[in-house]
Formats: sequence, C-alpha cells, structure tokens
Amino acid sequence: MFDRSTPSAVTSGRKWAAAAILCGLAVLALYTLRDLFVAEDDVLPGRDSVNLYVWEIYTRTVLATGELPFWNPFHFAGTPHLADVQTTVLYPPAMLLRWLPPGVFLSSMAALHVWIAGAGVLFLARVIGLGWLASTAAAVAGMLGGSAGARLHN
Repeated sequence: MFDRSTPSAVTSGRKWAAAAILCGLAVLALYTLRDLFVAEDDVLPGRDSVNLYVWEIYTRTVLATGELPFWNPFHFAGTPHLADVQTTVLYPPAMLLRWLPPGVFLSSMAALHVWIAGAGVLFLARVIGLGWLASTAAAVAGMLGGSAGARLHN
C-alpha cells in the first residue's frame, strides 16, 4: 500500500540539509570577511563606505529625534535622503541591524548581502535540479567567486 509518511520524511531531510548548508554559508561569509569585523571604524567595507557611513550617521541622528530624514541639508546644497535608495533608511535588513555601531553595521550589512547571494544561488540551483553538493559549490562560487566578495575584502 502507499505509505504517506515517506514524503514527510523526505521533506524534513531536505529542510535539515538546506538549514545546515545555509549555516555553513553564513560561517564561510563571516570567516571570509572577518577582517571587516575586527577593524576599527577607519576600515570600512567597499569603495562607497565613506558615503554610506556619513549617510548612516545622519540617518541615526534624525531617527533619534523621532522624525524621518526626508532631506539631508549637509549633502551638496541639500538632497533628498529618505527617497534615495542608497541611504537604506527604511530597508528592512538595515532596520534590523541599526542597533549595531555604525562600523559594525556596515560590515554586517556587507556580510549579510554576501550570504543572501549564496542562499539565492543555492535555492536557484536546487530549483533547476542540481544535487546538494553541486548546489553548495554553486552557492560558494556565487558568494565568493564574483567581484563583490574580493572587493569587500580588499
């Protein structure tokens, strides 16, 4: 007869495999970018880090007053701040990590996005039919094989 417990067991095994691989990818991302977390605020990730750092300080200053930073009068002769997607004022990962100090915040955002890239490649590879080993290799390549990981690390 047909055993209905088998599909549940297979699904459970897949969930555990995915969770283990995602945890491994997170450890790999943190290990690869570890220099960003032990550095002081004078070493920030990426070429645009000075702009991002200044925008984050302004965002935190305005949010601390209980208002939204609609306009930044200190950037050029004044620029829209909330409407600029690069300032990440209402970006959900930024809102979750904003309790961290600014330097650690930027490093954590970089590591989180490298991990999200790896997770996306892992799930894409599984959807197109690759096995777990090939999907994991593709995820590692997606995380660290492009220019983003090396650029952030350097």
